[in-house]
Amino acid sequence: AEHPEDPHWWQPLGHSAYVVETMCRAAYTLATGELCSKPGAVAWALEYFPEPWRSTVERSQAWRGSAMANEPTDARVVDEVTRLVFWVAEQGARAGDGG
Repeated sequence: AEHPEDPHWWQPLGHSAYVVETMCRAAYTLATGELCSKPGAVAWALEYFPEPWRSTVERSQAWRGSAMANEPTDARVVDEVTRLVFWVAEQGARAGDGG
């Protein structure tokens, strides 16, 4: 995430959806101390994430589940997903600090 210019971030939108789902799963684990499936973590995130992250998760489901999944990711999506990754990392740092 510290290198959004890396070509891996510009994979098809389906890859961006995968990253978002992975962040949902990480956030769920940080919040509950338990593991769950990515679909379960996405459902949890849609209920508990604040905006703008809830909307990012909603949009990511459209990226994966449509003909758009194989389209290249554009700069706005890279920025949005990168910011989500940093937000989840920040939540993890707070949890690790006891706060």
